[in-house]
Amino acid sequence: SRIERVCDVSITGYSYWYDTTPRHFALHITPLSVADKFHEQIELKPGAWVFTSATLAVSDDFEHFTSRLGLKPSAQFSLPSPFDYPNQARLCVPRYLPEPNSPGLADKLVRMLT
Repeated sequence: SRIERVCDVSITGYSYWYDTTPRHFALHITPLSVADKFHEQIELKPGAWVFTSATLAVSDDFEHFTSRLGLKPSAQFSLPSPFDYPNQARLCVPRYLPEPNSPGLADKLVRMLT
């Protein structure tokens, strides 16, 4: 059954995780590599594939991304970010807010940010 599979943490190659809310919890099992399934998609739709994201590379190295998808890229490159993070970004870690989806959360968050 599904519950037995997600509770059997001896199966390698998967990440086991959970999330909770005040009303429920969910157990998840996620494959660390989707290379086999992704290869099926590439075979179904041959051609050029372009991947874009701010998080595909670590220090201009795409190995983490390409290995999980089973890709052998013929060309890859990284462009610098157009954003001036030191001057245009702030990290806000709010404290004492109501639980997500609870009444009053949006109003309290707006008051805190204005």
